[in-house]
Amino acid sequence: MEDAPLTPSITQTLKIGVGILVVQDGNLLLGKRLGTLGYGTWAPPGGHLEPGETPNETAARELAEETGIVIPAYAFAPTVFVQDNGRETQNTYLTLFVVAQTRQATPVIKEPKKCAEWRWCSFNQLPTPFFSPFEALHTLITQRAGPFKETAWKRFLNERLPPAVGDILLIPFIDPETGELLYKREQF
Repeated sequence: MEDAPLTPSITQTLKIGVGILVVQDGNLLLGKRLGTLGYGTWAPPGGHLEPGETPNETAARELAEETGIVIPAYAFAPTVFVQDNGRETQNTYLTLFVVAQTRQATPVIKEPKKCAEWRWCSFNQLPTPFFSPFEALHTLITQRAGPFKETAWKRFLNERLPPAVGDILLIPFIDPETGELLYKREQF
């Protein structure tokens, strides 16, 4: 006897998002959302992973499309994935947050129907409410901090940001021929 196929009552789609944590002078870039998902909430730039793109390529493309800030794809370091089980849609989202730093970047509202404003925010005074994937990341970071919640974001990012030496940023990469971890020097 064959088993009857399972028919889900709700069709769910898995979507991959990339959230872009851009740090400048110890502040995080956040935008106030206007789109149908998360209207009025605060979130870093980000978007969907397109077919054939790496998460870093998505980050570079979305950051330029949304803010006009150009950071090369190799300058982003991955941090963590968070899951959002469709509170606002019937989709399940996995969002990979990547991080990069910049200097003297001024964000521009390139998509006025999706974002009301961009703001460089102190980690001790992040505007709320948060967009749900960013809220999940913030909760993850601050819950693990115990009594050190005020410095939790700084520690989280310092452990993941590529090291900067003066005005030189050292970008880690794997040599494709040897598999060795190397650093590329980039002028700020």
